[in-house]
Amino acid sequence: MQTVYSSGIYHIGPGHRGRVCITLEPAQLLKGDIMIKCYHKSEATSEREEVFRLQFHTGAVQGYNLVFDKEDMETANKDPRFADYGKVELVFSEGPEKIPGADRWLNGADVIVDYNTADPLLRWDSYQNMCDGEGTTHGAS
Repeated sequence: MQTVYSSGIYHIGPGHRGRVCITLEPAQLLKGDIMIKCYHKSEATSEREEVFRLQFHTGAVQGYNLVFDKEDMETANKDPRFADYGKVELVFSEGPEKIPGADRWLNGADVIVDYNTADPLLRWDSYQNMCDGEGTTHGAS
């Protein structure tokens, strides 16, 4: 398994209740088994805690999207902080071109993305760390 993409850190305003859209740029060619992990980064301790983890095989993609409900996501399915109606939708395209109408997936002003590549939590992407135990909290190194 190898990491092919790490997003920036998304700072979500306290009153935000809508969707958060994460775009992989540049576009990634995905093939085979895929694992996606989402973390919560503590501002106070600079540690991160897994919010959810999901896995799929690209052969299972029918059409251009996959939707994972709370019960389909490891960690989130047991966490009362993750809303019961919460879900993750993955939208795919046939190529690297932007999908027509993709502007509907833009975040509002209360979602700020930090691409600070010096943050060790952002680039903490070794195979060992990708496969660490479910729900484990990790410190920056």
